[in-house]
Amino acid sequence: MVEIKTNKIKPLDKLLKDSRLVVKDLMDSHFENIKHDEERKIVEMNFFLKTFEFIRKKWNVRILYELEIHSGMNFNEMIRHMEGISTRSLSDRLKQLEDLKLITRTVQDGRPPKVLYELSEKGQGIIKLIQFIILYLTGI
Repeated sequence: MVEIKTNKIKPLDKLLKDSRLVVKDLMDSHFENIKHDEERKIVEMNFFLKTFEFIRKKWNVRILYELEIHSGMNFNEMIRHMEGISTRSLSDRLKQLEDLKLITRTVQDGRPPKVLYELSEKGQGIIKLIQFIILYLTGI
């Protein structure tokens, strides 16, 4: 495992503390302005679960991670890098991640045409958040 120097983590601690304050203010405002009866709680919980559904599905985080490391890949390259995933599962997951706007799919001219998958700006943000969560949970 790579050793991370604690002096490089201090800015992350400050960022986390600052973001907690911003999120707390946003949530306080939300709860002040919207009545939260049981129906509203269910709606919000379903929204939360649906929004983060991609994390629970097998392969989704791995696909994002591979695209982060390799900065764009075609379908066959992804199959080679992800031992154990079927072509059907990869195809389904790529479509879902594209629908969520976490990846982009670009068809490049040529014979045969080549399809390149890359992280979108939103996907890059998700990767940064996941990395931050991992650092936070490991107590680094």
